[in-house]
Amino acid sequence: EERPRSVRFRSDSQAFLERELAAPRSLEQVVAAARPALAPDIYAASLIAISADTEAERAYLDRLAQALSLPTETRAAIHQQLGQPL
Repeated sequence: EERPRSVRFRSDSQAFLERELAAPRSLEQVVAAARPALAPDIYAASLIAISADTEAERAYLDRLAQALSLPTETRAAIHQQLGQPL
């Protein structure tokens, strides 16, 4: 699916983004590469990216939170900030 390009990047940044989008990483790869301080941001980005209205999406978020060692309180706060049920 072709997406409109409303943001302009430097050519090296554009090439990097295109490579990353062409080969999405698994949950395990994302978690392995993540710094612990980024765990809340990674979880929030995933929550924003999906609607979490199916069992599979909720299971993904559960697995992600567990893999990131995200405390329940932090996870609940992220859901509240984004207006999403836990």
